[in-house]
This record gives sequence, C-alpha cells and structure tokens, in this order.
Amino acid sequence: MVVILVGGWLRFSDLGADPPIPLLDRTWGEGPSGCYLSDEGWYNSNALRWILGYEPTFPPEQINAARLTPLFYHLQTGIFWALDPSLSVARLIAAFSGFLLLFIFPLMETNPRRRLLLLVLVALDFVLITHSRLALPDMLGILCVILAGHAAMRDRPHLAAGAIIAAFAAKPIYMPAAILGAAASIGRTVRLPFFLSTCFMGAIFLVAVYVPGWNEIVSLTERLAPKRTLHPAGVLDYLWDGVWFYHWGPLIPLALLGLFDKERDRYYRWAVGTLAGAFIVLVSQRYQPLRYHLTLVLPAYLLAIRVTRG
Repeated sequence: MVVILVGGWLRFSDLGADPPIPLLDRTWGEGPSGCYLSDEGWYNSNALRWILGYEPTFPPEQINAARLTPLFYHLQTGIFWALDPSLSVARLIAAFSGFLLLFIFPLMETNPRRRLLLLVLVALDFVLITHSRLALPDMLGILCVILAGHAAMRDRPHLAAGAIIAAFAAKPIYMPAAILGAAASIGRTVRLPFFLSTCFMGAIFLVAVYVPGWNEIVSLTERLAPKRTLHPAGVLDYLWDGVWFYHWGPLIPLALLGLFDKERDRYYRWAVGTLAGAFIVLVSQRYQPLRYHLTLVLPAYLLAIRVTRG
C-alpha cells in the first residue's frame, strides 16, 4: 500500500510542472523537451477547440487526433468538459493510466515476493513516472496492451480483442505489441474466437473512424512516411542511447537471461510476444522519441525478475 501511495503521489502531484529537461532531449534535434511539449499541444488541440466552441481546423502539418488517436481524443474531450481545460487536467488521463498500471501489471507475476518487486520497479521508474505526467496518449496505449495480455491469459478472447482495438485507438503504434502479446499467451481452445473477434472489431473500428476521414489518413501517412521507413539500425541506436543505457542498462542483460527461463508459462509467452511487437515498431521508425520504447520496459521487467526464481 505504501508503494502504491508513493507511486500515485509521484504521478499526480503538481501535474502542471514542466517535465525533466535532460530526459526529453532526444527528439527531433529541437533542443530540450521541445518535441514533447509541442506534441502535448498537437494531441490536445482538437479536444480543446471543441470544448471552447471553435471549429476544429487541421493545417497540413497538424495532427487530427480524432482520427489518429480517437480513444485518447474522446477521453480528453470528456475530461475537459467535466473539469474545464487546463494543463493539469489535460495530463490526468496519462496520470490515471500510469497509476492503474501499479495495480494491474504486478498481477503478471504469481509469486508474492516477485510481485512486490515488480510493483516497486514500476512505481519508482523515473521514465514511466515522467510519461505519466504528460498529456500524451502513450501511457493509455500501454495500459491497453497490459489489459489485452491479462484478458488473453484468462482465455477471454472477446475482451482481449477489445483491448487490442483500444490500444490501436489510443495510438496505432501500440497494436503490434498488444496483438502479439495476446496471441502468444491465449489458450489454444479460444484462439479462433480471439482471431475472429479481433478481425470483426477491427473492421468496425476502421469503418467507423478511418473511412469517413480517409483523405486525412492518407495525407497524414504521406507526411509521416519519411519518418516511418524501414530502419533496422534503429533498435541498436536505441539500445545504446544514453538515456536507455544509464537508466535501464542493467535491465537489458537481466531480461536476456530471463529469455532462457525454463518455465515457459503464459506470462513468459506474453512478455516475449509483447517484446516482439515492440521491436517491429522500433525497426520501422526513423523518428524514435523515448516514449515509443516504453512498450519494451514492462515485459523486460517481467523477464528480468525471472532470474530470481529458485
């Protein structure tokens, strides 16, 4: 309980404060934290305009969050409506998502001692805390990835499929990790219903959200294409990046050791599948802000603590 309270305080206290500058310096070459703060504006401008009574406008260089991240957009619109818009309110969705992870993610481990260790690691992880204090859809997407894994490990194919589509609606880059993690850990007897439910819900989502704004999606894809071309060196570049090495450096060899754990249970299979989905995204990106790599952290923690078995 103390760990959860401390983790909650670190995520919710003084939400309007600026993020730590050194941590956010690796984006676009624009200088400290510039990309993160500008992206907060981009991802929230649609909801803010709607609440303030302005007609949403989308210049060629701007993101239409209602199409790209519809789940985040509608949640932001609702919270702006309920609490009035401000920077602190805009960051509440991410803060709640990060806080819920403290309850949900440790359940990926059955051993009470290792479960407590997972809780401490996630609650006090500096990078996870920081991204839980930004008005961006990434923590919401990661929460959906974890929920998809939980549903899959409990053989709930329809819930798992719904969480996968929610991850896509939170931000599309989180769908590969969600779907591969769930597919790797779901029981054989429910794989067909899982596959059919995912396809069915995905088709409904695409028809409801993407088809009406198809021209916007095509335009956005064309603008982002130079940053989304295949970039195999991206993973190595990331692994040796200063922020990763100095903050999570010890996690890398421990997670690699965890890959050789002989107990290949559902939790293990989920971690490996989620890592595979995260790497698929990484190698397809030339643009690699630190938040794109957060999907690696939780399954890496889960694998790393397996070296304590025995």
